[in-house]
Amino acid sequence: MDVRQSRRLVAVVILLLAATILACGLSGGGQPAASKPTIIISAPLTGTRVDVGQVVNVESTATDAQGVTKVELWADGQLYREDAPPSPQATYTVVQPWQAIAPGNHTLTVRAYNASGLVSDLASVVIEVVEPGAQATPMEVAVTTPTP
Repeated sequence: MDVRQSRRLVAVVILLLAATILACGLSGGGQPAASKPTIIISAPLTGTRVDVGQVVNVESTATDAQGVTKVELWADGQLYREDAPPSPQATYTVVQPWQAIAPGNHTLTVRAYNASGLVSDLASVVIEVVEPGAQATPMEVAVTTPTP
């Protein structure tokens, strides 16, 4: 192999390596792709039963590598309140009080925003609001005794 062929071979190998690095996104000079934040509701649990007038503390935790900038609480599809940390945080736990003013099932939903402006998927729970002193409807259970 002469010098000329060696140079061509080296040039081809370098071009292939450069193309591979670019195709894999390993250039090292760019920012990582932004992803949306995640959020969970740790309280209350779906199915929680509360009295009309009771304050329900909705506790949620949002996480994001870019930093969480805001958490919204929605009640039955209406924005109820929003809270924000003093500066973007990788993990932000917030307690947002909501007052149950009408009986029935109510959907409480939270969503988080990050420093890139991306929005999390929704996290929701459904709670039951009842008049004070309301009794739970007992379930009927049929018990049969086997006969020998």
